[in-house]
Amino acid sequence: MYQYECVCGAQEEVTRTVADRHSGPSHCGQKMGLTITASYHIQPGFEPYRAVGIDGRIVTTRKQHRDMLKEFGKVEVGNDSSVAPPKMEQGEFEHLQAAKKREIVASFAETDALAHDLAKFTGER
Repeated sequence: MYQYECVCGAQEEVTRTVADRHSGPSHCGQKMGLTITASYHIQPGFEPYRAVGIDGRIVTTRKQHRDMLKEFGKVEVGNDSSVAPPKMEQGEFEHLQAAKKREIVASFAETDALAHDLAKFTGER
């Protein structure tokens, strides 16, 4: 757990690895600086959870959590909102979903046409 401070005085505590401690979150359009504090943090017990966005397994230990992230090529970002995807505008998700559906329908139509052509080609011989 590291504490960061913005030039405006805002402070934020963020979980980072030792190697990543100098890459602080953003505030006021710039990276916050690492501040040295004398506080001690005792990490609470691990709360089991279901990995809904991955494969639905129940994760009960920190090791299982780290192993699952590695297995699926995921990276934990914690509470650092500077790496979160931008929020979608009203209706944007539905628009993207409809575009993907059209792409899938077109792909199936193309596959059907290729299968028809293949059947026609093999039937002519």
